[in-house]
Amino acid sequence: MDKGRAGEFLDKADKLLVWGGRYLEEMRNYGRHAELDDVERVFVSILMTLDSIHQALVDAAKKLDLDQWRDQLNQLRENDILLRYLWQARNSETHDALVKWRPSMRHVELRVVDPIKATKIADPRMIGQQASIARLFCYLFAAKNEAELIEVLKANPKPSLERQAEAGVELLHSLDSLSLDSFAIGRGNGAQTIDAPASHLGNVLPPSADQAVLHGLEFYKSKLNELKNAENAVP
Repeated sequence: MDKGRAGEFLDKADKLLVWGGRYLEEMRNYGRHAELDDVERVFVSILMTLDSIHQALVDAAKKLDLDQWRDQLNQLRENDILLRYLWQARNSETHDALVKWRPSMRHVELRVVDPIKATKIADPRMIGQQASIARLFCYLFAAKNEAELIEVLKANPKPSLERQAEAGVELLHSLDSLSLDSFAIGRGNGAQTIDAPASHLGNVLPPSADQAVLHGLEFYKSKLNELKNAENAVP
């Protein structure tokens, strides 16, 4: 065991997480101004940063002799749809020229400020979470259905303040992002399909670069805290 070296790797992961948060805000700012080349450029940098964070945590766990924790982290990255996508997209971006995303997703994020109003429009207990979200967005943008909603979003990506008040929600973000697609790695019998990151740890996600990065950073921040607590418990 080498607590000194472990601490250095934990400090490295901490620093990289701070950088990752700054990258995310930079990417969102480019998205707000529809500068999609820069959105993609920063997203690729974030992929590299997330991989470095993972490796720093693995190295710290090794120095703390926490082999089971390290193996569980690697297994999570292998099995979780989001973490696997971020990992393999980084590898693919480094080693080949596959197309893994498209600059075609408008990411709109809301905060519910009046649950009674929001539930009155779309109650997830009655129609399910996905259907309720779709119905709420259709109401906000005065669209008759999801197909019309897509067209309305292209023309006007921000709902009116009046509609927001009626629906009991507040607009947090409206920005252009990358739509993350499935892609293949390997050749012949060893070929594998890397699924688009539509879920993470059992929760449904939109396959957008914005949400992939946000949840990826949150995951590794929680793992860093776990490892710091484990380090403190070591005599």
